[in-house]
Amino acid sequence: MFGTNKKQEPSADPRVQTVLNIVMTALNTANDMLGDLLDTFTTAIPGPKDSLIATALKPAISSYLDGTGTAQEVEIDTTAKTARITLNMRGEERSVEILVHRYSIEKGAVSVELVVHDWSSPTHEWIATIAKKFNPEIRIEIPGPYSAFSTVF
Repeated sequence: MFGTNKKQEPSADPRVQTVLNIVMTALNTANDMLGDLLDTFTTAIPGPKDSLIATALKPAISSYLDGTGTAQEVEIDTTAKTARITLNMRGEERSVEILVHRYSIEKGAVSVELVVHDWSSPTHEWIATIAKKFNPEIRIEIPGPYSAFSTVF
């Protein structure tokens, strides 16, 4: 009827339920296919994928350094969970090389973090020794636009 504010209840028509079930099945299948495609991408082409991730991490690391330095080079091996990072630090005459021997990705409710568990600095051993005394792990928040790709790390 026109002019009534009567709230319509969802249809109990079995044809509507059938269509909804078909749509949900299609969405679940598409989601599974996308997951399979991502798995294939991450295992089949480690070189280009690692290079893409390193490119994304470079500005994140520079941001983490907050004006005290910049990341010059970033290399990552997602299979071995290792990395090599070369930093240009303000006040240092030579680059600081950081070797990451083990890292992980931690997904929180709000953010995604790169957690460096074991690392060393062959160019500046004393820095690593002192830094590990204060904070044995390094946590770097992965910026929003890049955190969507955290599953490939």
